[in-house]
This record gives sequence, structure tokens and C-alpha cells, in this order.
Amino acid sequence: MLRGRITFGSVANHAGVSRSWLYNQPDLTEKIRRLRTQNRTMRPGTVTPERRASEESWHRRLELAHTRIKELNEEIRSLRTQLALAHGQRRADNTATLGERRNRQH
Repeated sequence: MLRGRITFGSVANHAGVSRSWLYNQPDLTEKIRRLRTQNRTMRPGTVTPERRASEESWHRRLELAHTRIKELNEEIRSLRTQLALAHGQRRADNTATLGERRNRQH
């Protein structure tokens, strides 16, 4: 759970995402700004039911975003592997074709 001052940097660090990603999420940007305002007006240790539910929702959304990032990174790794294999096959095909041409010429 995030403790201390709520800033874009602290939220991004806690969630494992970049600040620019947070700024590009209008609903999350608004939520962070609202929480910062609430934190300034509330006494330390005061947690309303709305805030607790809101924080749980916030954490769930960040978990989902983190899961999606992991999925996309896996997809990228898979696509890079496929690309490397395709390049290797193309090179092997080109080498074989070049060798056949040379054998026919001699």
C-alpha cells in the first residue's frame, strides 16, 4: 500500500509504471489529483469507507495494468523470437539458392 505523500512519482514507482503513462490516463490523473487534495484536508490516519473502496479500486486497476504490461512484454519476446527465426530461415534459403546457382555455373 502506498504511504506518505501522494505524487505522480510515488504512484508510478509503487505501480511499476512510468509517470508519463499515468499522465496519459486522464481518469487516473484526476484520481491522483483528488487523492492529493483529500490527503491535504484529512487528519492523519482518517480513512473513510469511500476512500477505502476507492483505494481498493485504484489498486485493482494498477494490478490489471501491470498484468497487461507483463502480457505485452511476453508477446514482444515471442514476436522477436519468431522474427529471428524467420530471418534465419530466409538467410538459409538465400545461402542454399546461391550455392545451387554456383554449382550450376561450374
